[in-house]
Amino acid sequence: MNTKIDGLPSPAGRVSQGAAARPAPPQKEGQPSSAAADDSVRLSGGALDLVGLARSLAAEPAFDAAKVQALRTALEAGTYRIDAQEIARRLARLERELLG
Repeated sequence: MNTKIDGLPSPAGRVSQGAAARPAPPQKEGQPSSAAADDSVRLSGGALDLVGLARSLAAEPAFDAAKVQALRTALEAGTYRIDAQEIARRLARLERELLG
């Protein structure tokens, strides 16, 4: 199956047809030519923040074993209390942060 992506036939089609190379399309102003193009990537500030966050999370343990044990103990003893108002406040704050 021949699929044209750049307007040229597939390599097999070019060889069998002996087609000559087409000239490159004209470059837009301010766009580097393909010969001068540099294989580099620039990350935005947000992307750099995510990279930093990923690195800091990778350095941390997956969970806090002491906190899990404390919660387990409180649940087993029946002393763990859920503060519905605090949960609602934190959800509202998270929603504001996500929208803002």
